[in-house]
Order: sequence, then C-alpha cells, then structure tokens
Amino acid sequence: MYNDDIMKEKLSVAFLWHMHQPLYKDLLTGEYHLPWVRLHATHSYLDMARILEDFPLIKCTFNLTPTLISQIMDISDMRPENDKYLRLSMKDAATLTADEKYFILRNFFSRDPGVVAPISKRYGQLLLKRGNNADTSRLRGILNEFNESDFRDIQVLFNLLWCGFTLRNEDPLIRVLFEKGEGFTENEKKALIRRQKEAALDVLPLYKKLQDEGQIEISTTPFYHPILPLLYGRDNETGFQWKEDARWHIKKAVEFYKEIFGRAPAGMWPAEGSVNNEVVPLFAENGIKWIASDENVLLDSLKNTSGEKSGLKFNAYTAGKIIGQVAMVFRDRGLSDAISFQFRDMTGEEAARDLHGRLGQIRKSDAKNNFVAIILDGENPWIYYKDGGRAFLSELYRLLGDDNEIETVTIGDYVAEHKTGGNIKDLAPGSWIDREFSKWRGSPEKDKAWKYLEKAREDIFAFGDPPIEAMEELYIAESSDWFWWYDDPETEYNVVFDDIFRMHIANIYKLIGAKVPGYVGRSIRKG
Repeated sequence: MYNDDIMKEKLSVAFLWHMHQPLYKDLLTGEYHLPWVRLHATHSYLDMARILEDFPLIKCTFNLTPTLISQIMDISDMRPENDKYLRLSMKDAATLTADEKYFILRNFFSRDPGVVAPISKRYGQLLLKRGNNADTSRLRGILNEFNESDFRDIQVLFNLLWCGFTLRNEDPLIRVLFEKGEGFTENEKKALIRRQKEAALDVLPLYKKLQDEGQIEISTTPFYHPILPLLYGRDNETGFQWKEDARWHIKKAVEFYKEIFGRAPAGMWPAEGSVNNEVVPLFAENGIKWIASDENVLLDSLKNTSGEKSGLKFNAYTAGKIIGQVAMVFRDRGLSDAISFQFRDMTGEEAARDLHGRLGQIRKSDAKNNFVAIILDGENPWIYYKDGGRAFLSELYRLLGDDNEIETVTIGDYVAEHKTGGNIKDLAPGSWIDREFSKWRGSPEKDKAWKYLEKAREDIFAFGDPPIEAMEELYIAESSDWFWWYDDPETEYNVVFDDIFRMHIANIYKLIGAKVPGYVGRSIRKG
C-alpha cells in the first residue's frame, strides 16, 4: 500500500494563450481596414504579459502569430492616413464631415455596454442616444442630435475603453481620463493616442523579456494562419495538393520568429488546431518540436484503442513516423471553453476557485493524469470580463502558485522533460471546432471564395516567374480568417472581411500585370 498523495507526481498544467489577428493591411497602399491590433495592444496583449510579472512562479505559453507580430511592429510608425479609425479618432471634432460623423456613430461602439458601463457611464449614455439600430438611413437622420462634445467624447472613449487594467491602474494619464469620464478636450485626445502608441510599443519587448527570463514560452503559427489540411490534404479528400504552400507558411514563420526573438521556436499552434498526417513532417523538417490540437482530434485518432478514452488527453504524444516525429498535446475542451465562455458571468474569485478545483479533481481522479493543456484565445475573452479578467487571472495564478500538488509548465519544457503516452500512427484530420473543417468550407459562399483563390493560384503560376509580392498576396489570401466569416449572421464585419479577401485576390492580378476578373469586384456574400 502507498499514499497516492505522496507518491503521485504533481499535475502539470500548460496554459497556451493564442493571440492572432489577420492581416488587415493592404500591402499596395499601406491602408489598414480594421483597428483591432492597435486596440488590443493596450488591452489583452499588454495585460496578459504584465500580470505575470506579479506571479513569477507561474509559467505559460503564448502563441503569437506572425501577422499579429508584424502589425504590432507597424504601430510604431502608423500614420493616420493609413488607418481610418485612427484618422477619425484624431480629427478635431469641430471639423468632422457628415460622412465622418456617420462612420463614427456606426463603428465606434465596439465595446459591450454591459461590460464597460461600470467604468464609463458616459459611453452607455451615448450608445443609448444612438440606439442599437445601426441602419444607415436612421444613423444619418440623427447626426444633428449629437453635438461637438458628444463626438469628441465618442472619439476618446472608443480608444480609452480599449485600455486594459494595466494602463487603468498604472498610467497617470489613463487614470485621469477615466476619472474625468466626459467633456474631453482635443489636447487630452491627442495625449491618449500618443500614450496608446507608446504602450503598444512596449508589448513585444515585454514578451521577449519574459521568454528570455524563462517564465514564458512563445510559440507561433504558420505564417498567414492557413488551415494547413485544406492546403495539403490526403488525395484531395481533405483539401488541395498545395504542399509547397503549406511548407512556405511554416518555414516563413520560423524565419520570422528568429528575426524577432533571436532563437528558433520550439512549438507551433497550427491555425485553429488544424492537423492531419500530411502536415506533420512539414513541421518536423522545419525544426518544430511540438504542435497542439483539440482533444477530439486525439479521440478520433485513437478511436480503435481499447479501454477508457476520457483520460487519454491527460498526456503528451508523438505523431508522425520515426523520422519526422513531433510531440503533440491536446487541449482540454471543457476547461478551455469555461474560461472563454462560462467564467465571464461569475466573479473573478469564484471562477478562479472553480477552475482550480477542477484541476485538483483531475489530479486525484486517476494516477495516470499528469498533464493538462488549457488552450484558448488569449485576447477576446477578456473584453467580456467586467474587469478585463484581472481578478480571475490574479486569483487563479495565486492559487496555482500556492498549490504543492500542481505546477504550471510551458509546453516546450514539458515535452522535453517527460516521456510521451505513445505514438499516434494515424493522426485524424481535424480542428478544434467540431473535429472538422466546415467552418472554412462547404457552404456556397465559402466554396466560391476557395474557387476564386484556386483560379488566382492557377493564373499566378501560368504567369511564369511571378513577382515575390504577388506570391505574398496569394499566401495572405490563404488565411483561415476570410473563410471563417462567410455565412456568419452575427456580425457585420463579415462584409469587411469579404472586401479584404477580394482585395488580396485583386492585388495578385495587379502585381502580375493582368486584368482583374470582373467577379472579384463583386461581393461573395448573399444579399
């Protein structure tokens, strides 16, 4: 007989916070079509790294995609003329045109009023005045109901409310602006935008510092965030036979990472956790030691294995043949989704105790449960937490740091130091969404977009020796993000994403000196 609590190893918990934004930039004009990198930089990107400095015992993995990194770097010299949201934020409210006022009313209310109301009563009042109906004719009809001070406050609050808990608590200017709440001046607005840029420039050096100190690992993603199995699938069963495109995205991401961080990445989170047998050797040949996916991909891969399946995810594995193997870990769906969707409606302390308790139960339930991977979006959940996630993360990290039976680990350290649970001989094709790829293909609109891409690819290679810039536009158009938003009725941003996707297709033809096909100029979306 032996005491399980004495003999059992600690439960190793690996958080992977995935941070990604698609390329909103038109490479031909330099124009940015959406402002989310700039705004998230002063919120989740800064907060998630800064809070770890208060908990030096906690280790995490952050997945920073190349397109996100490159756009954060762009902020340092971003000019207002290249970002309409920035330009209209900075413009003197007294000189706004009717069209500019309409754009502001339509697009500058991106924060959930229920979340930000406790810290900005004025924002809620302005939204109430505007109304939830953003119909074009209605908004144009009420422009004169908003005075100059109203528009200036909207300009300021749109940017101020994207300042997360780090800036709200530590930055004197941001603190003063939140305390003032309304009636902002043009000089205060200019100071806010300057501070926003300065804070964004702190983001990447902070992550590099934490990685150099060994507290975090930074992984990355194939360069433009493509669904690799759709580029390179099994005899066209899963996708196209564009192996060289898939290889380019991985190789380019590794090279870019080395430029930024001065070392090679150990791991990658394939876009949307999408994997299949064919892409594993491509990771291995580029020096990648580990990749990750969803627990359902693991279950499908081991469906013929006898015995209980529920505990299989509490381990690391290898995938691929002996030459070309990589380690794989699989996200615990329940725990990951709880942070993304469930805990936002609880107090931070309650949510942290809930997650900590679940981890304790996992450790005690089976002697073989030695590892848990919690993998989720690292930027979007916190805009739905009333305090940006500060109370939850602080209490969770405190509980984990004080627990002698649980340790936090980076994925790279764990797979380097522990034996795996075996080799996955036949890795099931799948992603973190319902095991499959229907989020990116299969509907009339998504499939039409793929046809546009396939035709552009045929045309670019028929050109002969295409310019590097044209190939770059092709790889950008292979991003998962454009296909994700088609058929999505919950947001009007799918209109913008359709425009950006077709813009990149059009740029391919412009760069090879060919006429842009007429259909590229027409919306793919229905209605």
